[in-house]
Amino acid sequence: MKTTASFDHIEAHVSDVPGYCAFLTKAFGGGRHRVISGIGTAMFISPDGLCVEVKKRAVSAPPAASGICNPCLRREGAKDFIERELGFRIEKTVENPSGKVYFFTDHEGILWHFKDYSHKDEYISW
Repeated sequence: MKTTASFDHIEAHVSDVPGYCAFLTKAFGGGRHRVISGIGTAMFISPDGLCVEVKKRAVSAPPAASGICNPCLRREGAKDFIERELGFRIEKTVENPSGKVYFFTDHEGILWHFKDYSHKDEYISW
């Protein structure tokens, strides 16, 4: 019997759930969120259907570079968007065959990278 799996959601554990939902809405250029539990856990759904369950961080330690981490978005004008709209400092820039990729850490200590183009590149389109 053949079965398939479908991606459901990822989780973000943060200190400020409402603030992080606002950040995700800005970062994704829209989306929606609502509280889904009595302890304040929220579900964010991006405009293209990515679901992020946003939970209150249970430990005081910041996120670490281990496990599923380092989310990536594609967006034209990424450098200006990160610096001006989101208000974060770019920590590292790399070049791939399709263009520049900018790395920054958000206000919860989570490292992100945005590709400065909107098309699917050779790494995910094969």
